[in-house]
Amino acid sequence: MKLIRRYRPTPAMGVAMVALAVAAGGAAFAAIPDTDGTVHTCYQKRGGALRVVESTDACRTSRERPLDLSAAGRTGGGTVVARARTAAPVSIQATTVPIPLDGNTWTQGPTDTNELLIETDISIPSGQCPLSDIVYSVNGEDLTRVRWGSGGDHGALTRTETFLLDPGSPTVRTVTARAETISIGATCGAVVQSIRVNVVGTS
Repeated sequence: MKLIRRYRPTPAMGVAMVALAVAAGGAAFAAIPDTDGTVHTCYQKRGGALRVVESTDACRTSRERPLDLSAAGRTGGGTVVARARTAAPVSIQATTVPIPLDGNTWTQGPTDTNELLIETDISIPSGQCPLSDIVYSVNGEDLTRVRWGSGGDHGALTRTETFLLDPGSPTVRTVTARAETISIGATCGAVVQSIRVNVVGTS
């Protein structure tokens, strides 16, 4: 007697099937897309795996981020609205050191989501450093950070990302950066070689 194996579709095939249903009218998925044409998804912070959900409330906040897509195509996606840059390397010789950024102010639209793509280049020429952070803030609110030190770390080029959801009204935003030593120890000559922040606006 032959055994019949059950076929289990992969997550990628599941997304493709949902997309096909949306394109065909989506009769079998009444809530996908929403009445305004929005397809709600969750994507993993690590790896970027995407899944379609009826509401982004279903996203697992510990390891996923919400992402809304338009079934008809995103109307304002992928536009860089600000490019913040350091003008020169900054030496970390104190417990807290502000890091000046040029081009770091923009206006976020009332229904826009802004994603901050951040690249931090730190070198530690003299070796072991106390545990330290580069803290990134927008309008005075700390959003994300890059950590180094406490173990002979010689620095690295690090890429991180964070986002700002729609504010409800036009809002002027300013991203700032500062270095903070968060454990006991003398400064070690760490240098922030460069910081580059691209702000991408989607609607």
